[in-house]
Amino acid sequence: MSHRRILNGAAANIYGQIVTIGTQLLGVPILIAGWGLGGFGLWTLVSAVPIMLISLDFGYSAAAAGMMSRAIAREDEFDALVSLQSAALVIFGIVAALLGMAVSTQFLPGGGQFHAFAGLAAEDVATAVHMLPFMLAYIAISLVSGLVNAVYRVNGHYVTGVMIFETGRLIEQMLIMACAFSGGSLVMASILMVGSRLTFTMLSTLRMLHVTPWVRLSLSHASRERLRQLFRPAMGAMFIPLCILAGVQGVTFAVGLFLSPAIAGGFATIRVLYRMVVQIVGTLTRATVPDFAIVYAKGDIETQRKIARFTVAALFLGAATGTGGVLLLGPTFIHSWTHGHVQIPYLIYIILASHAFFGCLWNGLSNLLAGLNLHPRYVPQLILWNLLGIGSIFFLIDSGGLTVAALSLAFIDICSFASVWRIWRTVATSPPHSPAKLSPVSP
Repeated sequence: MSHRRILNGAAANIYGQIVTIGTQLLGVPILIAGWGLGGFGLWTLVSAVPIMLISLDFGYSAAAAGMMSRAIAREDEFDALVSLQSAALVIFGIVAALLGMAVSTQFLPGGGQFHAFAGLAAEDVATAVHMLPFMLAYIAISLVSGLVNAVYRVNGHYVTGVMIFETGRLIEQMLIMACAFSGGSLVMASILMVGSRLTFTMLSTLRMLHVTPWVRLSLSHASRERLRQLFRPAMGAMFIPLCILAGVQGVTFAVGLFLSPAIAGGFATIRVLYRMVVQIVGTLTRATVPDFAIVYAKGDIETQRKIARFTVAALFLGAATGTGGVLLLGPTFIHSWTHGHVQIPYLIYIILASHAFFGCLWNGLSNLLAGLNLHPRYVPQLILWNLLGIGSIFFLIDSGGLTVAALSLAFIDICSFASVWRIWRTVATSPPHSPAKLSPVSP
């Protein structure tokens, strides 16, 4: 295990969090000032679509990264290439379908009767329809970017991949803010978002090909047998981010749908503050995932346990510090940040603190378990907790309002932590029961 590589990876992840937090802190007041709270709420709702659908690669990028890590640990670059091209076969098929859908949206009507059901103005529905093709294109480009980033995780250039990706996100968010500040429309912001993501994905791909000579731009080594081997870990990898996003973006979407876009914008503002805590604490584990996966594959139980102990201690300390800080300073900060536009009861801050605390813990532990392709063991439970939590909103939000939305998030994360912790405690500090072997594929 290279301590320098882990430290460099952690530094790159911290840069990513600086980008995330900085653009969120700067972006919210700019977007509200440029588009109004209603326009900001609509942007939040529509932009939640690509965020929720990024996992449309069905987890094949993450599953391929896990298998490539094991192949690189065995110094078998051809086997890593087979995993990469097999995953690429699935992802490129989905990309083609998404681009076809983007074209077909040009023939959609202007919203029909949907605005009457959702409580949205006809003008808002028309704007959302015009944004939809660009959001679908954004998803397609992001799927390719995810596959490229999977290679960076295993080729020894993780830091390079993170730096290119996060710099692209920074430019992307700055373009959106500039659009709102200059009076540009939500549709124009969508176009700028797509253009930025496409540019930096191309740059990242070119750099990846330069530093990874075993990668080939073809699908000639894609294997039906390898696709079968990827299927189960891929399904687990798909549902983890879907569960996270369903709990965060899905609840916000439900608030906007059943209450109003303005209320959703206010709720999203507080949610952003707590998500910052989860994102910052998440940097404690993401940089160790590549090394942890290799250590586990080699059976180096001593190093594995050291990483595990550090991870648990760091997650608990980071989660407690972050959520406590938001509880103490959050209301004052939100008032100043939004110039008094957002007024939320303190009870919501308290409930969301438990959501963020347990979210930090289970997300961090899940990062390492997913790197070992052990996530299928607890994913069905995560799905159940999300279905129960989000389902309760549909029945109770009319009477309970934002309190119900906050409680549903807390319920989802507390139960998710319990499920992940049970697997982590019994697996992560023990050697694998059997060597991770794949069916051979001849070069």
